[in-house]
Amino acid sequence: MEKLTGIGTLVALPLFRPDQATPKSESFSVDWSPLPLSSSDNLDLGTFIPQLWTFQDSNRKSPYHQTLTKVSKNANRAPSRTDLNPWTQAAPSWPTGVSLIGFNEPDQPGQSWMTPSTAISGWNYLAQYQSSKGALVATPGVSNAVGSQGTIDGVANPGGQEWTSQFLSLAASNSPRYTFQAISMHWYGSSSLTVEENGAMLNEQAGAMVQLAEENGIPEVWITEMGSGYDSSTATEECEFIQWLEGIFMTNSSNAMITHYAYNEHMGTLLNGASLTPSGSA
Repeated sequence: MEKLTGIGTLVALPLFRPDQATPKSESFSVDWSPLPLSSSDNLDLGTFIPQLWTFQDSNRKSPYHQTLTKVSKNANRAPSRTDLNPWTQAAPSWPTGVSLIGFNEPDQPGQSWMTPSTAISGWNYLAQYQSSKGALVATPGVSNAVGSQGTIDGVANPGGQEWTSQFLSLAASNSPRYTFQAISMHWYGSSSLTVEENGAMLNEQAGAMVQLAEENGIPEVWITEMGSGYDSSTATEECEFIQWLEGIFMTNSSNAMITHYAYNEHMGTLLNGASLTPSGSA
């Protein structure tokens, strides 16, 4: 089990693939910005993946990033790190073959909050690096919301899976057609649910995203944020959930397209292949 070492940093380790003798060795980290933080909390976290939070200035100062700015002494956490200018300035320093993640929870108010059509209108800010950098580009990471969370200009912005479905339809009809290495998805459970109920919810969303990937010729699915919803008062349930995640979800052949995940909750980030914290001892 590997702990998170800083506010606002996710560490993601690859899922075990049943067709592989051992898990992949590489990991990756994200901090919702185009460059890794300079402070020590982003050291030894594997390969950094840049993320463009938004290309719309009006959306870039999300409540989440305002909070980070207030609680952190690191000036690099300022909301301005997540908008378009730092993104284009950072691009020359990215290595060939860099992985890139698109907008953060565009289906959620207070996050990047935009419609699928708006996202497509700004997608070339990522897609251009597929040719110039050989970038592996993932779709925007939507939440696991069921249904619309609000309206934009009087029209309901779809939630979760439906947002991604509409985005992919627009990407396919765009000229040039946009292509993707992975569908990015987020999933958070609830402490009010049992381990079995949370597992069923994750299975349902992951299955829907795998189906979308198959239908659109996308080879991978990345769960770029995930948490069970349990905390220190429900540590037993969280340990049980992680045991289910490692022992059942990750070894299910129907999830073979899910190649990366980031588990970000009370117990930190799950290190693939490490021994689990015994149930009830967290």
